[in-house]
Amino acid sequence: MAENSYGKNNRLLVNPYNQVKGHTNIFAIGDNSITLPDSNPGGHPQVAQVALQQAKILSDNLRKTIKNKQLKEFYYINKGKMATIGRHRAVADLPFIQLKGILAWILWSVVHLISIIGVKSKLIIFLDWS
Repeated sequence: MAENSYGKNNRLLVNPYNQVKGHTNIFAIGDNSITLPDSNPGGHPQVAQVALQQAKILSDNLRKTIKNKQLKEFYYINKGKMATIGRHRAVADLPFIQLKGILAWILWSVVHLISIIGVKSKLIIFLDWS
């Protein structure tokens, strides 16, 4: 990889299509990449939501590449941030509201359970938390 392909913290510089700078057939997403849009000159935050959104766009773009179609640009949609350090201790910073304490923890728990794949896994985790 060329030295000019690296940005802040040795992350790979990618264009809005997640292509590594200077390459059309090498892609990078998530924590090992950095896009520098005008709206966020410091790059997107290194959180799972960015990688998930990039992965969705990249999978669509790979199919479009095979079919020689126009690629779709990646735009990060901030759905908010949540964190917990234990039962009943959490914060939720969403675009429309900020919560802390038990309400934030309940919201974090619900979102976490929804994101888990498989009914059996969800049930086991819910029972463990109960």
